[in-house]
Amino acid sequence: MTLNKGNIYDDDQARDYGWLEDERQLRRVVLEHLERGRPIERRVWLHKYQGTNSVHVIDRPFPNANQLLLAPKLLQDSFDPNDYDLPLWCADVLAAAVELEQHGRVHLETHLRIQTSGNASTLAQTTPTESEFPFTLHLHLKLFLKSPSIFQPIRDLTDNTDVAQHRLLLYILRGQLEPPADFHVNLSHFYGCLKPAPLIPVQLQKHIQPDGLKSDLLPFQRRSVLWMLQHEGKTISHEDGKVIPLSEEQKPSPMFWVSFPPLGALSKGKDREKDKWWFNVVTGELLPTRPPDDKVMGGLLAEEPGLGKTVESIALVLYNTPDPSTLPPSSWSDVAELE
Repeated sequence: MTLNKGNIYDDDQARDYGWLEDERQLRRVVLEHLERGRPIERRVWLHKYQGTNSVHVIDRPFPNANQLLLAPKLLQDSFDPNDYDLPLWCADVLAAAVELEQHGRVHLETHLRIQTSGNASTLAQTTPTESEFPFTLHLHLKLFLKSPSIFQPIRDLTDNTDVAQHRLLLYILRGQLEPPADFHVNLSHFYGCLKPAPLIPVQLQKHIQPDGLKSDLLPFQRRSVLWMLQHEGKTISHEDGKVIPLSEEQKPSPMFWVSFPPLGALSKGKDREKDKWWFNVVTGELLPTRPPDDKVMGGLLAEEPGLGKTVESIALVLYNTPDPSTLPPSSWSDVAELE
């Protein structure tokens, strides 16, 4: 006999597979606990067997374990792995968590609880052929990230363990991340992806007008100039308007990295407020400290025609003029020939 594609079996098929006997044994165990007044809860473990992506609930740590049941998939509404170039199997958050535990990056504590809808006598009166049990099974899971292994560099974006880490952290941080873009690109989508330069304090805005620029910058142009200057590693002092290096707190986030308060209780009180963890939404890498700054500075100024990109660029050049000593020597020839 082979498993049918509809996953629906009659009693004769279930008897052939031994499932009816499994149901009788499960009822017997539940009845014994109820009659003795014991809480129906036990420690269990989760395991993914090689070559499969299904999560099995087992009664003791692998390898000398008995399979109790197949765990249901933990799926997230509206999550599409294709949006993050992830394989389809890791849509199941539970499968990703078990993959990470089997490679030492997280620790799972799992308990199986049985919640009944009646007493022992009610349960005893049910017959094995009924379609539903008068109780439900609940898996309660606690997940702990293991340091330092969870912070190791991501080297291979196709490795199952690295993929699982990416998926799990996307789920944990889902409330702090912007949803992925709709890849049906049109003009409205393009404009929706563009964002204005951040607002700046009034006392700083009045200083953003470089010497030598005859045109007066408009408020939104000053914001754009400061944004570009900051992406070149400098800013303007709100006290005297001089160009100064950016402090660590002022530096823009490296591309594709987002920061958030540390998870769990590793940092508390004031330390928790100032400490940050960093997550790369593209690779899934997690760091306990700020990642290295991008080696290439700059950005994309994408304002509509007529809003002053040219004057803003001139202002940036006047603010961030290169040191003459760093320029290549100039030369001039009255005769130039092309070979």
